[in-house]
Amino acid sequence: MEEKEFRDKYYNQLDKHTIEELPDFINGMMDESHGYGSICCSVAASAVAAAWAANKHGNAGITGFQAGAVMWEFIRQWNYRSNKTGMKITDYDNMLYAQYEHKFQKTISKSTFESLQKEANRLLMEDNKVASQYVADIAEYEKLLAVFVEKYPDYHDRPKHYERLGCGTGDEWEAFDKKKASGFEFAPQKPYYHAGQLEHWQSIADGVPPFGFIIAED
Repeated sequence: MEEKEFRDKYYNQLDKHTIEELPDFINGMMDESHGYGSICCSVAASAVAAAWAANKHGNAGITGFQAGAVMWEFIRQWNYRSNKTGMKITDYDNMLYAQYEHKFQKTISKSTFESLQKEANRLLMEDNKVASQYVADIAEYEKLLAVFVEKYPDYHDRPKHYERLGCGTGDEWEAFDKKKASGFEFAPQKPYYHAGQLEHWQSIADGVPPFGFIIAED
């Protein structure tokens, strides 16, 4: 099933079901013949349908303002649990209306910047430990890579063939998953170290907002 087909079939039904009806509705969506994209739509639709069903419960009936809080709770718990400094959503439709110019200024609130400073200081304090671990990790990586290259001598000629996919299109992820399922042996992954971030973190810790932002009052 393609994404558009899924959306056309199910998205107008998401607010129609009670908690009792929800399992059958979700199972019906999940049992479709999904592709890489439509399964994402199905998982998202299940979550939205569950929120609507919960709001039909006698203890719910939330306001529009509360619905915004529900959205942020979901976003944080689903994809941003590690976020420590805050988030925002930009609605570019607002660019169509002159009165919303203030929404697109490069400003950061004082409280958010203070959170950034706190996190920058924490990262700087942890850096010595991380740097030492990186030296050990890179040494181990080089040993593993040498063994891998002995086994696959064409690695340096086509490294991407042996590397795991970090980001890509739906087709690229589908090909990667098939490759992984086949038992393909990937090259060792090089450890990451954030050395290039130290100066950036120090600047934030010293009170300089990054990327040309200015501090606005909360």
